[in-house]
Amino acid sequence: MSRDFSSTRPEAAEVRPRSQRWANRLLALAAISLFAIGWIGLILPGLPTTIFWIFAAVLATRSCPTLQRHIYNSGRLGQSVKLYVEEHALTPRAKRGALIGMTCGVSVSAIVMSLTGTPEWIVGLVIAAGFIGGAYVIWGINTASS
Repeated sequence: MSRDFSSTRPEAAEVRPRSQRWANRLLALAAISLFAIGWIGLILPGLPTTIFWIFAAVLATRSCPTLQRHIYNSGRLGQSVKLYVEEHALTPRAKRGALIGMTCGVSVSAIVMSLTGTPEWIVGLVIAAGFIGGAYVIWGINTASS
């Protein structure tokens, strides 16, 4: 008659299989990389920051809680990321900013593609994607109180 002593050892619950440790390390590395790209987006015009930080926070949730706390504590932008990750919501100001940014990005892309001879159906596809993205921001994301 064998007896299972694993439940009496306090460290037994903390031991994870090797494959899970590697998966956590890879998720943490991806989260750190996305967070770094977001920081570059603070400096480089046209490169977004928030979306990279959202993905980084989601990956860090299970792999690196310290990084997640760091992202959430990164000023006003960190609070927006936290609100989106935890409640799938944006403030009205953040929604307006997202819509303005998307409109500018799609408009510039469509103009440049039209001037460079890109087929009209591709330009139309980009514009349609912009409309779909805007509709998602308006109706697919909850609006939080300011």
